[in-house]
Amino acid sequence: MATVLPPFWAALHDLAAAHRWGEWRSWPEAETAVNRALSPDIMAKVETAVPGWQQMAAHEDGQTLVHVCSVFVALLGSDYYRRGTEIERNLWEWVTLLHDLAKAPQPGKRDLTHAFRSAAQAVRILPGLGFPVQAAYGQMVDDWVALVETAVCPTPVGLIQDNGQLPAILDGIARMFGADGAAVLVLKTILLHHSFSPIPAWPNPAALTDAEVRAFISPPLWRLLGPFLAFDSAGWDMYEAATRPLHTAQVEACVAHVAQLLSS
Repeated sequence: MATVLPPFWAALHDLAAAHRWGEWRSWPEAETAVNRALSPDIMAKVETAVPGWQQMAAHEDGQTLVHVCSVFVALLGSDYYRRGTEIERNLWEWVTLLHDLAKAPQPGKRDLTHAFRSAAQAVRILPGLGFPVQAAYGQMVDDWVALVETAVCPTPVGLIQDNGQLPAILDGIARMFGADGAAVLVLKTILLHHSFSPIPAWPNPAALTDAEVRAFISPPLWRLLGPFLAFDSAGWDMYEAATRPLHTAQVEACVAHVAQLLSS
């Protein structure tokens, strides 16, 4: 990411350093820090590479923008990131940038389908970021986006993602980007990052079953997706000192459980 969006990447490192030094700790302080760090020029440059970025940033007074930047700060301070390979670190960076791109929070409501919608936006963006595609991409991408954006189920708590469509969705990713590789891992991580319930206080009604985990997640994917769950959770928990240790332990237990499922 540093070579594609250098001013943005530098601003994120400045935010992370300021957090380490204790210059911001609360959510209001984070809002101020993010708004100072990300100038209109930087935001415009990100928008050029990632269409939809500024629309995402406008929702709910920038709530999602602050969260995404908080996830970057959590990532940069994580042992997972420090121990990761250069390739893994690069992929986590792109996932973090894109994972909530289509999230549209509303007061008092959770957006339970944003991971699928964010993947539907990301699929058009990845080629422009240098990720290679297969010959079928141009013929398939519109239909795939339509499939993903309509893969929803109505429930008493609102729309949730329709995991029954995952076989077709995942097959489409493989046909557009190849059986494996960087783009596949990034897109699947975005698609599935909201498919678990590691924290019981924040249940996800569309969490994958153990059987679905075995069917849809490979060990290489989990090496990217599992740590990302920790980064994403930490992006909220850095403002909740009372619950942070418990939530961290719960996320790590989920990561270990899935790893055990995939190795058995």
